[in-house]
Amino acid sequence: MEQLLYLLSLCLLVACLWAVISGKLFLGGQIVERDSERASFYLGLSAYVVIAVFAILFLDS
Repeated sequence: MEQLLYLLSLCLLVACLWAVISGKLFLGGQIVERDSERASFYLGLSAYVVIAVFAILFLDS
């Protein structure tokens, strides 16, 4: 279970890095671009980070 949570958090952080570099984020079954849907892009990006942080905190407890 710990390895699964670790991999989940790692995948989410890599997805955030990819989104920042490319300007595209997979959110809700579609690709959201930073230029066209700015609010949805940053909301999705912050959601990815929050889920990854919670997964890491859950690992430590």
